[in-house]
Amino acid sequence: MKNYLSKFVGIAAAGLLLLANALSGQGFQGMDPGYMMAESGPPPHMQDTDMPGPGMSGRQHQGAMCRIWKLTEYLDLTEEQGAKFFPRVNKFRETGEGIREEHEKLSRDFLERIESGKVSKRATETYLEQMNNIQKQRLEERINHIMGMSDLLSDEQYARYAAFDDHFRRQIKERMSNRKMGRDRMRGSPGDKRKKNRR
Repeated sequence: MKNYLSKFVGIAAAGLLLLANALSGQGFQGMDPGYMMAESGPPPHMQDTDMPGPGMSGRQHQGAMCRIWKLTEYLDLTEEQGAKFFPRVNKFRETGEGIREEHEKLSRDFLERIESGKVSKRATETYLEQMNNIQKQRLEERINHIMGMSDLLSDEQYARYAAFDDHFRRQIKERMSNRKMGRDRMRGSPGDKRKKNRR
């Protein structure tokens, strides 16, 4: 058990170190987990401030680090796998950055056209077509990236990596729901208050 824990902590710590280097602006060949957080999210100009990226807050750092930790834990990577896995993920992140920049520019340009009153039905349809193409490109890149891990991961790890985003979102949703239930119990639920008022 100690050996397993030591191995797991070592791999996760390496991932966290790579993340810290990325966030401080240093070049590295490891992973920045932000790539997954925006994969199915809104356009850049509408994204939440919790999205990882340059100048992220302490809370955002924690979220990004938690993601690396959970990914390492969920896949149960060996040290040898981790050494090859994170550089591939970082390469995918860099490709995703280019797609997001293209997405952001398209969004920004179209919003400027709206504000200047220079829009038409055709311009809107062109914008939607371009957005659709970017979304298709993003999905295709993601699928190709995951499929490219098949030579490195076991069958179970490969399946887990394909499903990680959904797994991670579900965990966050459950955690938020449990916290809300805990707060409601501490305060007393509205139903409890209504029962007390009836007495």
